[in-house]
Amino acid sequence: MIALIIDIPLPPQTASRPTWGSRGKVSGSMYMPAGYRRWRERFSKWLDSYLEKTDDELMTYLTHLSDGRPIVNVWTRTKRNGDKEKRHIFVDDFCGYFVKTIFILKRPNGNLRPYPLAGNTPDLDNLQKAVIDGIFESDEAKYLKLNDRWIQESVSQKRYTKIDSDEEPHIELEIRRIELGRGYT
Repeated sequence: MIALIIDIPLPPQTASRPTWGSRGKVSGSMYMPAGYRRWRERFSKWLDSYLEKTDDELMTYLTHLSDGRPIVNVWTRTKRNGDKEKRHIFVDDFCGYFVKTIFILKRPNGNLRPYPLAGNTPDLDNLQKAVIDGIFESDEAKYLKLNDRWIQESVSQKRYTKIDSDEEPHIELEIRRIELGRGYT
């Protein structure tokens, strides 16, 4: 598989910064704004369903090279005090991920531009952060110890839905592994 391409049938949402406040808790605590929290819950449900339908295709793709080897070797060492410690070492061939995201936004009535320029449109980096965090902060990714720091290159675009079409707002995601000697796989 050269790339993993996924159509996410959710409208794009920006990753809102955590907010400080009391919200019935100790003053000075942080919380995720309600709109973003609801979107993350919807994204999590979609991701769980997608992983179930595809037999964990995304997680397998993110954890294995094109030849089927895992991206990490795990070995156990015994400390001086007798405790066992697991170590995860990347295989030499794994160099990270390339991620491409296209965010299709609802076209405002009467707007003929293909791309959003208005001051009230979401920032591209915050749209991408929401998707990346949705994947890499999922329970499945945490269990597999995946990390978005391994993304070495990314390309993003936002555009409006096509004119005179029934296209719905959604997100198009493409992920490629970067492998030494093989390039993008």
